[in-house]
Amino acid sequence: MLFCRKDTKRPDKIEFRYCEWLIIYVILTVLTPYTCTMKRLIQINYFVLVMLFLNSCSMNDQAEILGMGGGASSAESAYTDQGYLEEYEMDDMAKKSEYAEENLEQDTDLDVDEPISKKIIKTGDVSLEVEDYKAEVERVRSELNRWGAYVSSENEVNNSYRTGNSLVIRVRSENFDSLMNGIISGEGKVVSKSVNLLDVTEEFVDIQARLKTKREVEQRYREILKQARSIEEILRVEDKIGRVREEIEAKEGRLKYLKDRVSYSTINLDIYSYYDDIYEPGFLSKIGDAFTAGWEGIKVFFVVVLYLWPLWLIGIIVWILIRRAVRKRRKVRES
Repeated sequence: MLFCRKDTKRPDKIEFRYCEWLIIYVILTVLTPYTCTMKRLIQINYFVLVMLFLNSCSMNDQAEILGMGGGASSAESAYTDQGYLEEYEMDDMAKKSEYAEENLEQDTDLDVDEPISKKIIKTGDVSLEVEDYKAEVERVRSELNRWGAYVSSENEVNNSYRTGNSLVIRVRSENFDSLMNGIISGEGKVVSKSVNLLDVTEEFVDIQARLKTKREVEQRYREILKQARSIEEILRVEDKIGRVREEIEAKEGRLKYLKDRVSYSTINLDIYSYYDDIYEPGFLSKIGDAFTAGWEGIKVFFVVVLYLWPLWLIGIIVWILIRRAVRKRRKVRES
């Protein structure tokens, strides 16, 4: 291998320059004594040695040139590798953010050591017909104060034959049954009563689990945001954080609503009373009412006529045109 080397561009190609010249030199050394004089032999030896020397210098120059080219190629390769590295880091950042969300959202099981209590939403509907309306309303309000309940809304109605009130009552779930029994225990008649129980345990646990994973996803994104190097990466991660935060707030709102409905039950109470003496108008009152109703009808008629004034205007114009046409025909016949 002292006289043979591999090509730097093609490692599988071996150059045999030294080997060729060495073989020529050996052949000439062996054959020359039989074909020429000693002086000629010395000249041939010098010639071969000079050619070997020149070939060696030429190969050294080529090696230097290749070395310079290799340096430039190494620089270019390093630059390219750096570009690939930055692109790889950007792609890796995006993959990490996507993997964080997908991997954490797949695990929605809530680890709890204690058994989960039932989450029940209780809703009651009661309709009471009473004789003494004011007394029964006061009794119901005292029951509300007794069991720590409050009225979230009410609508009282008074007309010619009845007076009543529709109340929406909120009470703690543990006092729901006691308050219901207290409301219907009065002297009034229970026209209708219904109780509805809605089990939201599964939804409650599911939202808690999803909130846990969403918060972990948000925390993972914030860690990735600290490692972001370019504006594009920062904007991409912040967009992900904003979307996750919206989902967290929506689920927190739903969980808060469920907690309120579970903690406080709802009772819809309709309490009313009919009047004992219903007013019956006399003969003269009926005549007065008839005149009043007739006068109201006349006013309505005139109002309707005024609303139709465009039609009346068009009708008058058409009537005038027809009358003129008839007069012209009469004049033509008379003449």
